[in-house]
Amino acid sequence: TSITQVLDLQSSGGEQGFANYGFLEDDMDLQIPDRISPMQLALQIADDASLPGYQALKAAHEASAVRAMRLTLPSGSIIYCNGYVSFNEVPIMTKGQVM
Repeated sequence: TSITQVLDLQSSGGEQGFANYGFLEDDMDLQIPDRISPMQLALQIADDASLPGYQALKAAHEASAVRAMRLTLPSGSIIYCNGYVSFNEVPIMTKGQVM
């Protein structure tokens, strides 16, 4: 189901973590790559409960199951990811902005 009326998309996470270590005979510590932090995508959509995408997000949230997702960029590039959907039905009410 397509998610329409997207107002904003923000990503966070995905940073590389490092394990630091040092040998007693060395003056400097070293580091090696460790784990990568989880990534989050946050969509802000217009508040229109009649749209199929709105209903699909709500159902995915209630199911609490991993979902496959596809992001299609304006250039035609496609990004695939999977994860949990968390959906907040409370609209953001900012003066002068679309709700």
